[in-house]
Amino acid sequence: MTKRFLFYCNALMLLTSIHHVLGAYIYDTPWRLHILAFSIPVILLNIILNLKFRANKIAVYLLLAINFIITISLIGLFEGGYNHLVKNILFFSGTPAEVMVRLFPPPTYVMPGNFIFEFTGVLQAFLCVPLLYFFVKVVKNSFRMLGG
Repeated sequence: MTKRFLFYCNALMLLTSIHHVLGAYIYDTPWRLHILAFSIPVILLNIILNLKFRANKIAVYLLLAINFIITISLIGLFEGGYNHLVKNILFFSGTPAEVMVRLFPPPTYVMPGNFIFEFTGVLQAFLCVPLLYFFVKVVKNSFRMLGG
């Protein structure tokens, strides 16, 4: 179960890295590369903390906290969910341009115009679904394993 949880955590962080590198290149916005300062350390921490997962209560809590805050909340739900899934639904359903600009102000946001960029962005939200499922299972098992 921990392996599946970490697989989805690391898959989401790798996907968001690729997505942001693509965005930096496609839209000539090198500031998008900032995500690498989060994604690479999170992947490395996941690998290191997983080695100590069963034996160390602090490692368990740290692994869960890092992935809940960064991977699930910031990347899966906010970046994938709001920044891409919601934006694409609203855009393609014909939401007026002034509403879109208010909700997704430039230059931080660009309206859908590149399929690969938008697809990898929306995919982040979809990867978050099984990640949330395994997160809940790992939390339940961890509290049981750690005695409370």
